[in-house]
Amino acid sequence: EVPPPTEEEIRGYYDSHRDRYRAPELRSVSLLFTRDEAAGRAALTRMAADTRHIPQIWRDVADAIGFMGPLAYPVEETEMFAREPRPGEGNIPAEIRDIAFASEVPSLHPELVPFHDGWYLVRTVSRTDPTDASFEDVHDHIRDELHAEQVDARVTQLVAETLSQASFDDEALDSVHVPVWQ
Repeated sequence: EVPPPTEEEIRGYYDSHRDRYRAPELRSVSLLFTRDEAAGRAALTRMAADTRHIPQIWRDVADAIGFMGPLAYPVEETEMFAREPRPGEGNIPAEIRDIAFASEVPSLHPELVPFHDGWYLVRTVSRTDPTDASFEDVHDHIRDELHAEQVDARVTQLVAETLSQASFDDEALDSVHVPVWQ
């Protein structure tokens, strides 16, 4: 039986590993993709001329293009994403990530962004500050993780002790042949 970690051990682990329990800053963007460079530049020019109404113009452009127009498709807003890709996060191109994290929120990127056989128009729309998980929020997770490590260490110790006390007949072991199924 391995006793669970003490409250002091759990708190000590939390305090010495705070970076593990920090959610990074997140951003989201709206994207419009075009295969028609002139149409993309015209949309940017229209938005740059009336910056107070960019969200409405953006929606109008997205509504107008549908899936058949010169702009291939709209993406109203991506899920929140971190600067560095995280497991399970959408497939946001590195250049779009870089633009989102270099931009004010909200903002329109002033250039078309080349991508495969077309261009993206990029509008950074939201930001979430980095946050730290509270000790209470992660207490049970840390307790379970530390206890699992303690159990693994105890099993390893018991196996080592058992093997150190065991004696083996090397000649008998050499004569053992285990069939291998293929």
